[in-house]
Parts: sequence; C-alpha cells; structure tokens
Amino acid sequence: MTNFLRLRYPLNILIIIIILTSTTYSEIIDGIAAIVNDELITISEVNNEMKPFLAKIESSNLTQKDKDKQIEEMREKVITTLINNKLIELKAKELNFGVDDNELKNVIQNILKEQHITIEQLKEALKENNISFEAYKERIRGEVLRARVVNSFVKSQIKIPKSDIDKYVSENFKEKQELRYHIKQIFIKGDNRDQLNDVNTTIKNESFESAYTKYSGSDLGWFKKGEMLPDIENIVIQMKVNDIREVKTAHGYHIIKLEAKDENSRLKEKLEKEAENTLKSKIMKEKLENWINELKEKAVIIRKM
Repeated sequence: MTNFLRLRYPLNILIIIIILTSTTYSEIIDGIAAIVNDELITISEVNNEMKPFLAKIESSNLTQKDKDKQIEEMREKVITTLINNKLIELKAKELNFGVDDNELKNVIQNILKEQHITIEQLKEALKENNISFEAYKERIRGEVLRARVVNSFVKSQIKIPKSDIDKYVSENFKEKQELRYHIKQIFIKGDNRDQLNDVNTTIKNESFESAYTKYSGSDLGWFKKGEMLPDIENIVIQMKVNDIREVKTAHGYHIIKLEAKDENSRLKEKLEKEAENTLKSKIMKEKLENWINELKEKAVIIRKM
C-alpha cells in the first residue's frame, strides 16, 4: 500500500508527490539547517526529505565516491527547495493567504478520487509508514498554499498568444488533428451510363436521398486522408459539406455526397489546451525562478549546512 503515498492533485502548476517519512529516523541529529528571516529549517526536515533519495542512491551500483557525490548534490537541491518553499510561505503569511479545513477536506477528497482509494486505505498506508494523518494533512495544506501564491504572482501573469498555440498544435499534433470525412455513395458498377443518367436525373429532380434509397446507396462512414481510393480522395478533400460529385474509377461510377467534415472540435479544444499548458510550463520555470530570486534578494537567508 505504500504506493498510495505518491499522490497527485491537479491544482494548476501543482503536481503533489507526497513522500513523508518518520521523524524517528535514528540517524537524525536535529539542529538548524537554514534560517529564512525568522523562520527555521531544521536538519530533521532536510533528512526527512532526503530519506527516499538516499535509499535509491544507496541501492544503486555506483561506487561509494559517486554515491557520496550524488547525496551531496541531492542535499543541496533539498535545502534549496525548502528555502524556496519557506519564502513562498512567508509571502502567503504576508498576504493573509490560507487554506481552511473545508478546502483541505475537498482537496483530499479529490486525491482519493484520483487514486481510487478510500480514506481508510489512505490512513492505513500512512500508518504503515509511521505517518500521522494530521501530519499528512498539514503537508497537503502547505502544498496547496504555496501553489496558490505561485499562481497569483507568476502563472496568472503568463499569457500565450493564440498564434503560438496554433503553431504548437500544427507542429506537434499534426496526426491527431487531421480532418475526417463522412461519405455516402451510390455505386454503379462498370460502365452502365443508362443507370448513371437515371441516378443523376433522380438527384436533380428529387434529391440525393431519394436516389440513395432507390439505388441502394451505401453509408461508407468516416475516413481520413490516406484511407480512401486515391481517385475519390482527390475529389473529397476539395468538397464542401453536402456537395455531390461523380467520380469514375476502374470499378465503375461513384456518386459521392460529403455528409460531414469533422475537425473534431472537442479534440481540437483538448489539443489547444494541452499546447497552452505545455507552453506555459516552459515559460513558468524561468518566471518562477526569477520571482524566487526576487524574494531571496529581499530576505535574510542564513545557511548552516
């Protein structure tokens, strides 16, 4: 059940990966790792964040020298992240941002829904890892709070031009966005021109549907480019919806009606949203880093390790 501890909550830029560990870790010697203004970051906090990475590094086939190097690099990243988080939390405090208990409850309910687990299963998984449910909730509260501050000061300021979105979709989702064509056909085998004239007369004097019924037409369904006979495709891709065209092939005469041309608007909207999020993420990383640096310039930060 330990995989329940890796939980995601889709709150704008936020992807929560919760890996909490017990503070009874025998190698922890508590003390101060860093001071951000008047807020402390303890060594135990650093060690708690380091523990899952340590396990992975220690179980690797690296030499001890390379392991030690990776551990030091990871420790530096962890301390930097904790300092950045503390800066964001201080900004939230300054602005009186908060996450109340009802909102926290809704967030956890969404996590449970996404992970397809019950609250009892979550609590059991936490218990197996010596994590209290209260500690878990406070971790979630902190993640949501920091995401809210970042969204307010960074992500909300990012606007992607429609032209950039269209270009990204065109360059990266070409296959997914291909048009589909819904075709109906009245087929006349061979070179039976008398029947061809009868069909055309019925279409002209009555309708395609009348001829379709009278001469046993076929609903061919949906096609994309490359899925039709070349002679038919060359005509179909130029047709407008409800156009009727006659196509001669080696098999006979095809009286084609284009019933619908589907750009799959729902899929298009989904691809555009995906493109927008991807482009925002690229810009987000740089803008977030710049904003964090601005916070650091205004803060008093003392590193102890």
